[in-house]
Amino acid sequence: MKKLIFKIDKKIDFRNHLIQMNWRDKTGFKFSEKDLSYFNSLENIKDIQEQWKEFKKYSADFYSDENKDNINEILNSYQKSWDEVEDIYIKKMEDIHKQKFPYESVFGVLSTSPGGWGFNFNEDEPWFACPNKIDKKFIKVAMHEIMHGFFIEYFREKYKKDFNLNDNQLWDVQESLTILLNIELGDILPEPDMGYPQHQELREEVKETWLETRDISKILNHICEIVKK
Repeated sequence: MKKLIFKIDKKIDFRNHLIQMNWRDKTGFKFSEKDLSYFNSLENIKDIQEQWKEFKKYSADFYSDENKDNINEILNSYQKSWDEVEDIYIKKMEDIHKQKFPYESVFGVLSTSPGGWGFNFNEDEPWFACPNKIDKKFIKVAMHEIMHGFFIEYFREKYKKDFNLNDNQLWDVQESLTILLNIELGDILPEPDMGYPQHQELREEVKETWLETRDISKILNHICEIVKK
């Protein structure tokens, strides 16, 4: 059975818009003036039903009947490309984390958000958002987000408790770990996982510790000590 399945889900897409609305300053993602205006208008609307209407207007072209063939083409292209690397990716993730793939299946949901890919791995059908056009970088997005799933499932609560970390510090840890994709899966990544500017020093700590120890627990202990200062 496939571990990652791509699909469309308008309600999840909407949730990703709200995630990006709330995180747009934190991530440092460079949105256009038009897209910032959209997020600002979405934020100024306090009623969720009215936000839904605003989202539907923004995403109407993508979900139109005229675009159905294009959507199917994107989904088929994504699935075919991912299926070619899934076994390699999962084995490498299991080796890095010394844990089994934590989900029966994960869903990659096409999102009309102008940028940024949210996720929720704690639902019955865990999901992450990904680009809504054919673009090879979707593989990087998928690998990046699913790696977060490993951290959330197996490590987040333990290190939160052991180091008394807050959500922002845990986010720093989580995002720094994805530099391991470049080291261990660089041959199938379409482009390097660059991370956020504010995490570059921490990512170098992850890299150095990994090359020295190949031990995810030692990495986590080390960088949790750094972020809690």
